[in-house]
Amino acid sequence: MKKNLYRIKPISMMVFWVVLHLCIWPASIMALGAVMLPIIWIFGPILGTLSEIWLLLLVLIAVPISGAIVGLVVGRIQRWLLRNKLYWAADRWTIFSMLGGAVGALMVFGWAFIDDWLALTSDNEIFFTLLAMAIFIVSMSFFQMFTLNDAVKKAWVWVVANIIGGIVFVGVIHNNQTTYYEYYSFKNSVLIPLLAAFAHAIITGYLMLFLFEKHLHPMQPENADELHDERPKSVWDKAI
Repeated sequence: MKKNLYRIKPISMMVFWVVLHLCIWPASIMALGAVMLPIIWIFGPILGTLSEIWLLLLVLIAVPISGAIVGLVVGRIQRWLLRNKLYWAADRWTIFSMLGGAVGALMVFGWAFIDDWLALTSDNEIFFTLLAMAIFIVSMSFFQMFTLNDAVKKAWVWVVANIIGGIVFVGVIHNNQTTYYEYYSFKNSVLIPLLAAFAHAIITGYLMLFLFEKHLHPMQPENADELHDERPKSVWDKAI
């Protein structure tokens, strides 16, 4: 029994990965609402009295904070999976997810400014929203790659997986939209987004599983400190 304590179970890992990733966006929306709505309620009355420069400054503060909140939700959910299904402590996963979320939110804000200036997607708000989400996801995965590199080789594959997953996510939703009047139907507002999130989770979950099964760093010997072994530690050197 002890021998199988840290044996990865692929089917269980994939099931948990997909199910929990379907909960990420609803959980993120609730977390954003819980933090931002009270702030808006308290400071809302004075916003109309501020100059454009102060409003821009507040936006530049609020945007990365919002991204970090989403990164916190994503990081906590994924860290639970990494610890309990792939047996890696993932100590810095949440903080790197928050950093990636903050930077991603600023990138999306910059993209919105450029898009508005050049009128790139002025006739397609749905595509703009989906592209913004893809930018955010890729930014977060890029930051996560730096801590993932502690556990596996070829950690850059995680970023590639999220790029592919982001493209599929955007494609599934964008190619299944019908008319404007059906945009808020149950199919378009619930079923299609769930299908897109499911596809994204399958891609990222499979790639993460592949990395931990095939590309773990080699385990250090017990006397590594005495031998001054500088090899990266394996996931098993710090298994939970």
